[in-house]
Amino acid sequence: MCDQNFAKIKKWVEVALKQYDIFNYEIEIEGQTDKGDGFAGDINFIKVFGHTKSGAKKTIYLATKSTKDNEKVREKAPLKEASFKEIFVYDKVRPTFQKFQEERGVEKWIDIMPYCYATDVSDNSEVLIFENLRTEGFQLWNKSLPMTIRHIQLVLEAYGWWHALSFALKIQKPDVFKELVRDNVNMFTYVLTEMKFDVIMEREFQNAMALNENDLDILKHVDYSEEDVMYAFKDMYFEEADYHVILHGDCWNNNFLFKSLDDKTNPSAVRVLDWQCSGLGSPAFDLSHFIYSCVDTEKYPDVKELLKIYYNNFTKYLTLLGCDPEKAFSFEKLIEHWKKFSRFGLFLSCFVIRVCLMETSKVPDFTESIDKDEDLTETLSFGVSTDQEHLRRIRSNFIHYCKNSTQ
Repeated sequence: MCDQNFAKIKKWVEVALKQYDIFNYEIEIEGQTDKGDGFAGDINFIKVFGHTKSGAKKTIYLATKSTKDNEKVREKAPLKEASFKEIFVYDKVRPTFQKFQEERGVEKWIDIMPYCYATDVSDNSEVLIFENLRTEGFQLWNKSLPMTIRHIQLVLEAYGWWHALSFALKIQKPDVFKELVRDNVNMFTYVLTEMKFDVIMEREFQNAMALNENDLDILKHVDYSEEDVMYAFKDMYFEEADYHVILHGDCWNNNFLFKSLDDKTNPSAVRVLDWQCSGLGSPAFDLSHFIYSCVDTEKYPDVKELLKIYYNNFTKYLTLLGCDPEKAFSFEKLIEHWKKFSRFGLFLSCFVIRVCLMETSKVPDFTESIDKDEDLTETLSFGVSTDQEHLRRIRSNFIHYCKNSTQ
């Protein structure tokens, strides 16, 4: 690592730890994330070891997430805007939710996000400094594999809790909620359109449709036009505004860390990462994105089995927060929203699953392509898939959608 980058990290560590009891410390860079784990920035894992005021040894493990400082990349990609969104979620939304929960007499704060020590913004970089959850036994699930039922359960319960907080705040403190979302930009849609990912996603969906051209039962239910796909990515978020919540927005495999002991298939906790694509919309956007990207839908043909996991936790916390789930967002309304909005997740999954199944070395480097003035729609032009697992999972998603969203 060059001296300039180390100096940046040293400054970030100083910002993060200025209010903590650790002095005369040294910094050691322990590693970075792998290629393909994310495109918006760089993540460094840092070990800080020093002493407390009393002289006791103390070690803190950090993870810094910083946006690219390449001027050309920052000019062409909305990295700054996305990072500001994530900083807003950690600096404003999370504390507001926590304060509201305490006011409602719910003492136990459910940790579904990594602890953020500090955020920092400069002229050409934005950074969030987190606890390094990997030192506590948290790991990514292998993105090439569908999640186990325990992984699925933890994520759905986390979304149920988060969405319940959003609903309760909107119902009981509407002015506070309105202030939180006053200048909202649905960052997932913004990033898709600015980076032309929407074109790429639409093309992958059409390729997937072509692979099922002989299955008339499927085609008659998923024969969506280019305009239909683009509407789902750009404007469908605005529908059903009475039921809008603050969404996570980026619900693919690599945005979840799971804590496991010996058995990685049976984790005990989850942390939800990467909130830079947060926005407003029906809970069904998060749910369909997650289910169609991370779940083997062939094993769960009835979506109600999965949605009940989500809804049970949603109702539990909404009730604790003093609201009536039936009035706020009934299970029948959730099913109605699934049928109306789940094509959003279906469209995304054709691309997301394909990337998940790629070898790490073959995953395109988005920022490198931008720096070289390459057309991203060409960089990400994968052609018709021949990967049998990709074809199986996409076909399973199509069948699942037909059974659960069109009947």
